[in-house]
Amino acid sequence: SCNDKKGCDNLIAPLEVPVCFIVRDAQGKNLLGPECEGNILGNNIEVTRNGSKYPLILSEYDSSHLLGLHVGKTGPDKIPCIMFWYFYIGKDSGRDGFTIDWGDGVTDEVKINLYYTVVRCEAVSHTKLYLNGKIQPGSSLTVSIVK
Repeated sequence: SCNDKKGCDNLIAPLEVPVCFIVRDAQGKNLLGPECEGNILGNNIEVTRNGSKYPLILSEYDSSHLLGLHVGKTGPDKIPCIMFWYFYIGKDSGRDGFTIDWGDGVTDEVKINLYYTVVRCEAVSHTKLYLNGKIQPGSSLTVSIVK
């Protein structure tokens, strides 16, 4: 029963979790919009996680790809972004992370502290994201990069 804490143990299942990157130039122009001059989608962008490489796939994520780095859109305004989807399993991911190589000689280190607690038999997520060692504000998994 949900009043019994033991009955809540199976609430935490493997999840697919995206980290979204919005990339802009110094003037605020989104460099991921295909129509934008100077967009970086032609760069050899890839993520390295636990020794595996995930090159950018120029199609939006669908569940047949599972893990991967895809173009996408985020938020109510459908802002062009790059999404890295990966599996999170368990109640505490510790400090999971990956490196994104932008294909222009620049890399960024991303660390995520994502964990769940169970409150009245409902899973509640808690997130902290670090970019190059600096904690990002809020609890979002969206990162803004200026190039």
